[in-house]
Formats: sequence, C-alpha cells, structure tokens
Amino acid sequence: MYFEAKIRKEGKGYRVTFPGLPNVFTYAESFDCALTSAREALEGCLLEDLNRGLDLPVPRRYSRKRETHLIPVSLEIGIALLLRKLRREKGWTTRLVANKLRISRQAYEKLERGTGNPSVETLERTLAVFGVKAQIQVQPLLSSDVRRAA
Repeated sequence: MYFEAKIRKEGKGYRVTFPGLPNVFTYAESFDCALTSAREALEGCLLEDLNRGLDLPVPRRYSRKRETHLIPVSLEIGIALLLRKLRREKGWTTRLVANKLRISRQAYEKLERGTGNPSVETLERTLAVFGVKAQIQVQPLLSSDVRRAA
C-alpha cells in the first residue's frame, strides 16, 4: 500500500506533504533523505492515528504529477487500514468481528492498530469474515517509479 506525497524544493531542502493527511509532513536537506523521512513521518502518524481510533483516508489513486511520489507503508499498517475500512463499511464493532473470529476483542484490535502479528492463516480467516479472499499480487515497478517508491 502506498500513499501519495508531494515533495517540493523549499529553500536549501525538500518539504514533504501528503494530500488528505494534513498532520503528516516533514523536511529534509536532500531528496533521498526526504523520501526516507517521508516514510518515517507517514508511518509514525498513521500508527498514532490508528491507536487513537481516528478515521483515516484510503490511499488515493496515483496521479503521476511531477512533484508526486509514492511512499510505501509497512504490511502491518496496510493490513490495519484495510481491516478498519472493511469493518466500518459493514458497520460492525470490533467486538462483533472478534466474536466471529472466536478471539478476544483486544486481539482483534491489535490487528486494527497495526501492532498485531497475524499468521497468514489468521489473516485469511479474518478477511473471510468480511467476505474477502486474500491474494498476493506482485507487480514490478516501472523503472521511472523505482526511485519514487524507494
């Protein structure tokens, strides 16, 4: 899962902002440091917002504008965002999902906070509760995107 970031030259460095995530921004002296700093800022803010139970936007489609770059998030955060989105679309509580999975509410909430470490089997069972089948899709990046997704 990726989020769009706008990286703009500002003074002697680079400012990074994320459309739809006004509380996520950073600044670095070089472009490469800006990419690294962008991922750290994004994941830190997303984890904090997940822990606070805030609604988070789903990543938007990549617009391929000149200043726009894809910033990846960890698999744990991507899973947490997906589970929260699926649960809220159904209008279910965390307790209801946990009951359907026959696990504790706290164990399920760890998955939605990105702090759980589910096995593949647990992840498949959890997605099945929502009527979703897990599938791994590997898509090579285009050479022009490699630097952008680093």
